[in-house]
Amino acid sequence: MSRAFVNEDHAAAQADQPVERRVSDQPNYVTANGLRQLQQRVTELNALRNQLQAQGERGDKQRLADTERDIRYFAARVQSAQVVPAATSRSKVQIGSRVRFVDEQDQEH
Repeated sequence: MSRAFVNEDHAAAQADQPVERRVSDQPNYVTANGLRQLQQRVTELNALRNQLQAQGERGDKQRLADTERDIRYFAARVQSAQVVPAATSRSKVQIGSRVRFVDEQDQEH
């Protein structure tokens, strides 16, 4: 379609529907700190959404749509979170473990 037939004002006011973020079917094991981070992200996104909605027609519709998509994703992650106890073993890698390893060039990471 020729640009001559596009209403620029109307096009700018519309937001493309963002692609949904896929939520894994696998168990969502997290540490207690990881759950707090997910909850904090939902709180931040809700605050941003409220701020964008308060702007009314002047607000960035695409950013609002993206924010709402992210709220759905992170809220689902919080809902599916399974908190695991803190790693206590020093001989076995577990969720929440801190690991040091040496690569092929003898660099410790």
